[in-house]
Formats: sequence, C-alpha cells, structure tokens
Amino acid sequence: MLVAGMAVTGYSLATLFGNVPAIISDWRVTFAIGVMLAFLGVLAYLFKRELSFYWAEPEVRCSAIIEERQDASLRTIKFACLEIYNNEGSAITDCCSTLVTATNYYGGDMTPIPHLKDERLQWMNAAFSSDDCKITIPPQKGEKVNIARASGGFSFSGCKTNRFGIDLQGLYTVRIRVDGKFQGKDMKPLFFDGYMYVANQIYSIDDAHQIWTNLIFEEGDWTKDKRIKLPKKVYDDQ
Repeated sequence: MLVAGMAVTGYSLATLFGNVPAIISDWRVTFAIGVMLAFLGVLAYLFKRELSFYWAEPEVRCSAIIEERQDASLRTIKFACLEIYNNEGSAITDCCSTLVTATNYYGGDMTPIPHLKDERLQWMNAAFSSDDCKITIPPQKGEKVNIARASGGFSFSGCKTNRFGIDLQGLYTVRIRVDGKFQGKDMKPLFFDGYMYVANQIYSIDDAHQIWTNLIFEEGDWTKDKRIKLPKKVYDDQ
C-alpha cells in the first residue's frame, strides 16, 4: 500500500510537470489519493511492527495424533492428542491448551454441546505440568495435549475436572487454542481446527462380547474423510 501510494503521488506530479497523460483530470485529486494510500501503508507497517514487539512468534508445529495405552487391567485406552512441537532453539514456557469449542453431530443435526467451551486441557505428561496445566516445552522437542479419551466410553480431558462432557459418540468438530511464553514475551496464540470421530463396535470371541473403539482425530474438513459414516440426514442438511 505504501508503494502504491508513492507511485500514485509520483504519477500525479509527473502529470503536473511532465508530458504524461492524467488518469484524473485534476492532478490534486490524484495527489491526495496517493498521499492517503501512502499514509495508510505507513500505518499498516507500524501496526505490524508493533505486533511483532508485543507477540513472540516461535516456529511451532501442531499435529493431531492417536495414542494408545493400557491400564492396569490391560484394557486399551485410545487418546486423541495434539502434539505441540517446538522447532526453536529456546524453550516455550507456561504453555497451555484450551478447548475453545466442541460441537457434536448428533441425531442428524449439528448440536452444540453446552459446557464444552473454553475448557483448559490436560497434558499427557501431566506429572511435569503445573496445577493449572501449564508446561515447559524444551527446544526441538514436543509435548502432547490430552484432548479426549475413548475405551468403550468417551470423554474430554479437562485440567481440573479430569474428564468432562457426556458419553456421546459420533462426530465432533473442535477448535483448540495454544498459548505460552517465548523468550520472556507472550506467544501469539495458535489455533487448531479439526474433527474427532468416535464409535464403538461390538464383536464376539468364543461367545464373549468385546467392544472395539474406533477413534479418529484429524485437522481440517471432516466432510473429506471417507472413513466417517454418518446418518444421511447430516449430509442432506449441509
């Protein structure tokens, strides 16, 4: 914008003092437009520069993964995790993640789940996080956020409540915010938009019924994921 303003201003002066055809008959109008564009360009530059002083913008990678663990009874528990990887040479401190929103597709309609909003999330490595679920991510290393768990039932993993949400399966769209500090400054918030799908399947082995839980967690648009099968009405309403 600054360059455009200077170009328009210069062109207006050229039409005044040189043999250059004018875009607008009155050179003063062109000159005023050029000055205004240049002024707005300067403001935009200063605003961006001020933000760079206020926010730290470290190189951080957010990846959706599924992790499996076994409990004491050898039951497999699946975790939907968001790995926060620090690509910088300095640590990210006071890093925390918040479930901004979670929306469930239920009964053919997209139904917001009331209390799944602005909930601080747990870390998988909870023993090294603070009471308010903040953690330090060393240089060139990552930590995983425990967003939800599934093993027959399903629940989100809150910082204070451990588990929250109703045992409602199906498809969720989620938005997660990541905050922290880098080199003494607040980190510019990162946002992850993705989806989660959970469904139980019952099968029999030697007349004993077993439950197998399918858990999918990915970034982006769920409608492009052919693994997700929902009632036809959901697609009709899109």
